Amino acid sequence: GTLVSEIGLLNKMVVNFVLSSNSLTGAMPSEIGQLSLMTYNFDLGLNSLIQTIPSQIGQLSALKEYFYLNSNLVSGSIPSELGQLISITNTFSLSSNNLCGSIPSQVSALSLYVTSGWSVQDGNVLLGTDCALPSPMPTPLPSLLPTFIPTPNPTTTRHPSITPTTMEPTPLPTIIPSPIPIPSPTNLPMPLPTLYPTPLPTLIPIPIPTSSPVLAPTQKPILLPTSQPTLSPTPDPTSLPTIRPSNLPSVTPSSTPTVHCNAGTYLDSTTCIDCPIGKYSSTNAPPFATSCSLCPVGQYNNLVGQITCIDCATGKLSSSDRTFCKDCEAGEYNYNNTECVACEYGKYAPQALTDSCLDCDAGFHTNNATKATTCTACDAGKYSHGLTISCAYCAVGKASVGSAANCSECSSGFVANTIGSSLCSACSAGRYSLSTSNCSACPIGQHQGSTGQSSCINCISGTYSSLPGSVLCDICDLEYSSDSGASTCPLAANGYYLTYTSDGDSVISHNCPKNTKCEGYDYAPVPNSGYWVDRSSYEHVSDIYECPRETCKGAKSNSSCWKYAAYNQSDSYQKNEGTCKASKLLCTEGASGPLCGSCDVGYVYHGETKTCTQCGVAKDFTYTFIGVGCGIILLITLLSFAHQKKIINFSNKHFKSFDSGSLKVLWVTYQIIVSVSWNLDINFPVMFSDMLSLLSVLSLDILSLECFQSHSGNRYFTTVYLWSIVPILIALIIIFVGLFRYFFIQQRRKRIITQHTWLLLLLSYLVLPPVAMKHLQGLDCIPFKHNGSSYLRVDTSVDCNSDAYLVFKIIDILCFTIYQFIPVIWMLLLYRQRSTLHVPSGTEAELALNERDSNPALAHLLFLFKDYKGDKWWFEVAEMYRRIMFVGVLPLFSPNASKRASLGCIFAILSFVYFREEEPFRVQITNNIAYIAQFTILLTFYTALSIDWSCD
Repeated sequence: GTLVSEIGLLNKMVVNFVLSSNSLTGAMPSEIGQLSLMTYNFDLGLNSLIQTIPSQIGQLSALKEYFYLNSNLVSGSIPSELGQLISITNTFSLSSNNLCGSIPSQVSALSLYVTSGWSVQDGNVLLGTDCALPSPMPTPLPSLLPTFIPTPNPTTTRHPSITPTTMEPTPLPTIIPSPIPIPSPTNLPMPLPTLYPTPLPTLIPIPIPTSSPVLAPTQKPILLPTSQPTLSPTPDPTSLPTIRPSNLPSVTPSSTPTVHCNAGTYLDSTTCIDCPIGKYSSTNAPPFATSCSLCPVGQYNNLVGQITCIDCATGKLSSSDRTFCKDCEAGEYNYNNTECVACEYGKYAPQALTDSCLDCDAGFHTNNATKATTCTACDAGKYSHGLTISCAYCAVGKASVGSAANCSECSSGFVANTIGSSLCSACSAGRYSLSTSNCSACPIGQHQGSTGQSSCINCISGTYSSLPGSVLCDICDLEYSSDSGASTCPLAANGYYLTYTSDGDSVISHNCPKNTKCEGYDYAPVPNSGYWVDRSSYEHVSDIYECPRETCKGAKSNSSCWKYAAYNQSDSYQKNEGTCKASKLLCTEGASGPLCGSCDVGYVYHGETKTCTQCGVAKDFTYTFIGVGCGIILLITLLSFAHQKKIINFSNKHFKSFDSGSLKVLWVTYQIIVSVSWNLDINFPVMFSDMLSLLSVLSLDILSLECFQSHSGNRYFTTVYLWSIVPILIALIIIFVGLFRYFFIQQRRKRIITQHTWLLLLLSYLVLPPVAMKHLQGLDCIPFKHNGSSYLRVDTSVDCNSDAYLVFKIIDILCFTIYQFIPVIWMLLLYRQRSTLHVPSGTEAELALNERDSNPALAHLLFLFKDYKGDKWWFEVAEMYRRIMFVGVLPLFSPNASKRASLGCIFAILSFVYFREEEPFRVQITNNIAYIAQFTILLTFYTALSIDWSCD
């Protein structure tokens, strides 16, 4: 793609603007100059950017290291504004582009500050020439220079293509030589030798000699002498003499007469030349000598054109060129007392020696190729292997002291970055070296506090380094942390957690929410035991809710399920499935759903322990209770029907002071107390909870109807429906049995009506509060503020915003309303007999009450009024609604447990005051029990309120 102008919005970027090797095309936008805060590493190299360099790049004046625009297709001249990058000291690269024109003096001046990595002219072959006109052939975008890829024909401009356009040579030299030499020399010398020799020499010698002599010696000897004497002899003498004349005349007579050379001369083509001094020739007949012979050892010749040589005087030796006789001197040796021989290459003689010169050993050099008189030690930074005239510089990465036979490789952490180094320099703190040629800055996330090190050290957890070349790592802020080798602090410290944006970048570290544990790093807050969190999204990790049941077990804070990634990945990290299923992480066995407030299939909620228990025992106990209960009721019913008078007489005789009113008070009291734990979400002490568990039979809470449902749907709906229907079915059975007895036992019809009416009243008295509590529990939803959802408190698998719940809610309210007409029916039945039921207080009141109780017309209603004073015949109706208020309505007043407990205390105080002032019961001991009962209820609510306050 291309660089868009919006790149200027990155005006806060300081380091590492790196877009190299991305195949970017098009021109660089001028807005790139808005990155004026850049101090390190501006890299657009190795792309295909075109057109000119925008002058706005000169605004990057704060850049200190690494400016790359190399290896693009940028053309045109270099803008002088680049000279504003006066802070740069390392790497300024514009190489391998199509730049033309001259280098501005402002830009050239930067090379004085850039200690390494200056590369402007490399690969820009047109620098120094005028920027050319557009190429004759159209390009995808107009350019001032020829196309970078050669066209089928040579370019018409005077600027050559980068590579040859054809296999044949072009009129102008190309940057890369063609494989075949041209027939005639190029106008300009070629930078590299061709594969085959050319008529004229190249700038660099080639392995094969040219057809004409060259000024410098070739690597191999040639047959003809050079046009001018060479500065030094060829490396090896020729193995054969130069071309000689043939022994026979030519087949065709020559155009000129044959030349005859006398002794003392030699034939040079068609001319006879005198032998030089030190040489002779004795040939005077064909084949004529084509060269003269060197005088033998011990002889000399100081005249030209000689046919013989002269013996040296006694005690004298001939010189090596045989031009004179002398004594041997320094740099020579006496060979067999016949001649003075100059010391060979790499040898020396401080004075004339005999038979040979001394070897110049490793670490030393002779300075002269021959006739050396000294053997000098190599300077520091140089070396020699011996038998050499000069010492070589140590290569980059090596160093030596004086007299070195070899250069030593720099050890790790030390470098020699120039040739001829006398010692290896230690890398400074914050830098390291793996090679021996240069030190590199420690990468971000690492540091090095010592010099001369071969590696850098990762920043430890809780620290970071954001810039290359760090000597020390910076410590993360208090609420943040990091892994080892970090360049930033993207993690939370212990006791904190992170929030993230939608793209997953960390935003800020927060204090751990109340009632949670925070391990820091990328772990979410983990709720403690008794608390719950919604794992549907990481957005809700700080929304912690207290569980109303003892089913929230808390979770292990170091589990991978609490990592941020677990909220965004699948497989074993699914937030609500597999290993990380919410119910497994947060809930006790058998519990699930929001607030762990739902029991799984095969489990039932135990009201006192507030846990989900297996249905095995509960199911068996329910069967037993129903069976035993039905048997007891049947037995009592049969005995009551068969021996009603005897039972009444026995009761009057032995339980005269303890009438049914006392039993009702105890029943109601215990039923209210048992409901307190559920209604207030309060955990009482163990002993008190165990007692409430035993008394739960009074609220029929032991009937675990959920255990008889095998499906995993809304089981609570079915439970409510059963609680609503079963009492009606029992009432219908009582009615049908009564009708059967009424029509088949005609002589006792009044008694049958009384008996079955009593059973219906007893049934309604027993079941109405628990049924009402079930109905009202179906209306008690817990709101979740974090997402606006709400769930049924008694079973949090039920979504109160679902369509299924809306249907259930309508049915539930309808059933509740129907059941609440039962006390109304009581009131209507009593109201019709109010004149008979009402007995004013007075001295004769007790006698009048006994007469009223014996009235056959009131026998079927006796259950409702017989325990109360004459003016309180209606009190059973009020008592029933008081019971419903305590066991079912109270939780609906407020979701706050403290407020519900406070309301419970108020209702209990009002009840206590009423019972104390009015004393509605006929028997005084029952009124006393009622006082104590109301006080017990008040004490229970007050204890619950204290427990809730202490927990808060």
